Amino acid sequence: MTTTDLDAQSLHAAEITKKSRSNFAIAFATLPKERRAAMVTYYAFCRVVDDIVDEPGPTRDERLRLLERWRQTVDGSVNDLTSFEQDVVEMQNTYAVPASEMHLLIDGMEKDLDTVRYDTFEDLLGYCYHVASSVGFVCMRIFGCDIPATQAYAKNLGYCLQLTNIVRDVVDDWQKEERIYIPQEDMDRFELDDSLFQNGPEGTRFVEMMQFQYERAEIYYEKAGAAIPRSERRRVVATETMRDTYRAILRKMQSDRFRVFEKRYRLGRLHKVGILTRRMLASLI
Repeated sequence: MTTTDLDAQSLHAAEITKKSRSNFAIAFATLPKERRAAMVTYYAFCRVVDDIVDEPGPTRDERLRLLERWRQTVDGSVNDLTSFEQDVVEMQNTYAVPASEMHLLIDGMEKDLDTVRYDTFEDLLGYCYHVASSVGFVCMRIFGCDIPATQAYAKNLGYCLQLTNIVRDVVDDWQKEERIYIPQEDMDRFELDDSLFQNGPEGTRFVEMMQFQYERAEIYYEKAGAAIPRSERRRVVATETMRDTYRAILRKMQSDRFRVFEKRYRLGRLHKVGILTRRMLASLI
């Protein structure tokens, strides 16, 4: 994709949407057709905004210009909308998604333009709130949930999923952009520095550090589960399936002593179907 070309963004989003029909088939199988289609549109929006920052080629100013266009688009102040922008605005209007919630993700992506390290865990949580909890807030609206009652759930869901991504992708993030999302205070605590990624984990406290990240992520998995109102359990089967899926990946890494320098962890389709089935049954109780 040429991220500076708005028509190319629409084509890229169309391709994302096409692929998402299979990628979302498991986690979002319980959603009615219209809500499932809205989720695919929103997912494509998230991917396009992320690619504005991550795809090679454009200058920083070009990336900022495109992010600003998306801010104005979700504010309703752009007239010459592309077909994909129209889809996003229609989704936003249909499910009463405030521009402020759309802005959170855009602002989070902008942070990635300049920030490659986080000093403290609190700093990292602020980033997670923007790029992951914000997604949970929008999902709750698309699902038709009671918004005030599900805010804590969406916030903590975003935290645990993003923290799992950080653990899983710690090596990839370094190799791509020398980016380290693990807080510097944690790297210092376990006597780790950038040489870890050049020399490998042998002889270091890397596994201890990853176990520390694992235990912290588990706290937010528990917080998310405890925050689900009983009245909303059937509506959040899709995100609960995602929570169980990511938690299974996290636990798989932990049981394998975090061999992220050697492999990328994922679950097979049958495992995912089993998770969905259990979640659907649990929602009926």
